[in-house]
Amino acid sequence: MTKKGNILNQEDIQLVLDLQKVRIANLTQDLNETKKKYKQLKEGEEWLKKVVENKDQELKDILGSKKYKYGQVLYRLSKLQLVSREKLIQKDNKDNKDNKHLDEIVRELKKVIDTDNKKIINVLTYEFFNSESGCVNLGGAERFLTDLAHLVSKNGKKMRIFQSGGSKLWIKNYENIEVIGLPVIEIESLQHIFYSIINDSSTTIYSPFTLAVKKTKSSIGISHGVYWDSEEYQKDNTFYNRVITDVINGLEACQRIVSVDTNTINVIRSTNKILAEKITYIPNYVDLDTFKASNKKHTGINIIFPRRICKPRGFNLLLDSMEDILKIGNDIKIIFVGQAIGKDLKIIKEISSKYPNRIIWETKYSDEMANVYHKADITLIPTISSEGTSLSCLEAMASGNAVIATNIGGLNDLIIDDYNGLLISPRKEELIEAIKKLYQNKKLRKMISKNAVLVSKVFSKDNWNREWLEVLEHV
Repeated sequence: MTKKGNILNQEDIQLVLDLQKVRIANLTQDLNETKKKYKQLKEGEEWLKKVVENKDQELKDILGSKKYKYGQVLYRLSKLQLVSREKLIQKDNKDNKDNKHLDEIVRELKKVIDTDNKKIINVLTYEFFNSESGCVNLGGAERFLTDLAHLVSKNGKKMRIFQSGGSKLWIKNYENIEVIGLPVIEIESLQHIFYSIINDSSTTIYSPFTLAVKKTKSSIGISHGVYWDSEEYQKDNTFYNRVITDVINGLEACQRIVSVDTNTINVIRSTNKILAEKITYIPNYVDLDTFKASNKKHTGINIIFPRRICKPRGFNLLLDSMEDILKIGNDIKIIFVGQAIGKDLKIIKEISSKYPNRIIWETKYSDEMANVYHKADITLIPTISSEGTSLSCLEAMASGNAVIATNIGGLNDLIIDDYNGLLISPRKEELIEAIKKLYQNKKLRKMISKNAVLVSKVFSKDNWNREWLEVLEHV
């Protein structure tokens, strides 16, 4: 823009006018959008009001079904994404077609599996077999169900597990446990088929309890710990509120809840004291005949991370602390023992190659873990979120390892700080300091190891078996 003194030339004036026109056009467009959204919201309020007042019975029937909840409609309105009456009815028709497809799956399943046998306990879970690898997940929840199935079997019954099978229907056997993969991915479809197959009078188990949506006579939900303490669940308030709704719905649907930690009970009690009354505390367990303390024959300090290689289990926290930990002593080795997939698999391969002989990664089955703990001095349970009473923590304690655990979830039920382990916040500085403390103080390490073995006896598998049999008998 050129100036002659303080006077604008004709070209400049035209440019200013053009800019003003663009600005006015933008403001007009914004105003029109605001009016449109306001109109949508008002229409939505009127529409919802008709439904609530029962003036539109067809819509009320759709919204009253299990596929649509009042809260979901409010959620759509709050986002100014009003679904028209016609579109909602169209969607319901599509769902009806989908349900017909699901009903066909149910009919085919009933031809090949026994659905009326009252000696079969049916379990619904997300993924016992991993959808990517096709192998059994080597996590605590899967080991829990395996041991529960063996306990049930010893008492004359059988446990059968249902999960999402992806695009195909399949039936597999793992340690004499029948696992059925249903050809669906969506949780709602998984639940629909499960409820269509099971006999209402049979015992059902939901792992986790939030998979339960329909009340049945003999249902048990399992809480493996508060999972909604993860930042992923708390980034969006609307999503978080929906998760809490699922938690409450699951609690209401189950006749009884078994929680592996007291943290879950306290969280539920702070929200709904009446629902908390149906929760029974049965902590996780350790087989004291398998996991025992032994004399250490190796040199140096072996630190193990006996967990799945993923963020919630504390992998990223340990990764950030890695170089500082290795600097504490040249005789320190860090051994990762757990499954890894996706980007975590790539990372663990890279760091074990970068630090050969100092960082080791391996995968082991549960019956191989006793030997792993025998070769360890310190076990890390640096959980970030979603933790109950960790099986790995209990096994490490029974094996005489000095445990460093974060104060997350049910780990507070297992570790008394400076007595049978070190309890820290999930922060890099605290993890490094705790490892340094145990590395430099052999006397403390020995004392913690001795007390850990004593405390582990309270969490024996025999106690767990007895308490679970009592639950099953009274459902």
